[in-house]
Amino acid sequence: ATVVAVSRSKENLDEHVTPLAQQGLSVVPVPADASTDDGIAAVIDQVRRTEGDLYGLVNVAGGADPSTWMPATRVTRDDWRALFTQNLETAFFMSQAVAGEIRQQGNPGSIVSISSISGINTAPFHIAYGTAKAAVAAMTRTMAVELAMDNIRVNAVAPGVTETVASRTYV
Repeated sequence: ATVVAVSRSKENLDEHVTPLAQQGLSVVPVPADASTDDGIAAVIDQVRRTEGDLYGLVNVAGGADPSTWMPATRVTRDDWRALFTQNLETAFFMSQAVAGEIRQQGNPGSIVSISSISGINTAPFHIAYGTAKAAVAAMTRTMAVELAMDNIRVNAVAPGVTETVASRTYV
């Protein structure tokens, strides 16, 4: 399989994806902002130029910067909208585009989105993030029913806290 790896940051791709390609793995780095229509179009254009058929998508976009960790009474509209864009809209519109491509090719497929345990349990000080991840789970269930007729499975994974630079601020 060939993996088309997408990141807003060329530096992130250079650090994490380019070494994989240098090791001989079939990875195509694509610098694009998948939270925008132009970014999604750039990804789909690259997918179309890449040899082989499209069979799946893993939505790993999202997260919540520590600056957004606050009591619900302090969340602003801008905070709320930014977290929904990063965690829900990006996954939905990328899934929509990829499902259309898979359907057009007539292939079976799979879409997997990363949700969060914060979208299932209560998420004190993470209300916008937790609500957006709960919406990812709802989006996944609806798309799973709709796309089943096209032989496209849609699932979500809801991991707990994963050690990252941001999560280390909890310690």
